[in-house]
Amino acid sequence: LEACRNDLDGAVTHAASLQEKAANASTGRLAQAREALAQLELELAELEAVEGPDAKRIRILEATLTETSCSLDTVDIQSDVSREERRNELERCNALDVRLSRLSAAHRSANHEARE
Repeated sequence: LEACRNDLDGAVTHAASLQEKAANASTGRLAQAREALAQLELELAELEAVEGPDAKRIRILEATLTETSCSLDTVDIQSDVSREERRNELERCNALDVRLSRLSAAHRSANHEARE
C-alpha cells in the first residue's frame, strides 16, 4: 500500500503485476532448464559413444548439470509451473547424473588401467 500511496486499487494492480512477473520468470527458468537438459542429453550421448571420453568435458557437463538442477530449485511452484513439471525435470537431472557418474568412473578406471 505504501508503494502505491495508500491507493487500494493501485496496490491490488501492483501486486497482480508482481505475481505475473514472478510466474513469467519461473516459466522462463523452467524452459531454460529444459533446453539445457536436452543439450546435456545430446552431449552425453556423444560422449558415451566415444571410447575414452575427455575428462575435462565430463567435468564441464557435470558442472552444467549442477547449475541446471539448482536453477530448477528456484522455480516458483505456486505460479503456472506445477510441482509435477519441476519434479519431472529434476528426475531428468538425476538420470543424467547417474549416466555422468558411470562415464566418469569408466574414464577413471580406464586411466588407472593404462597406468599399470
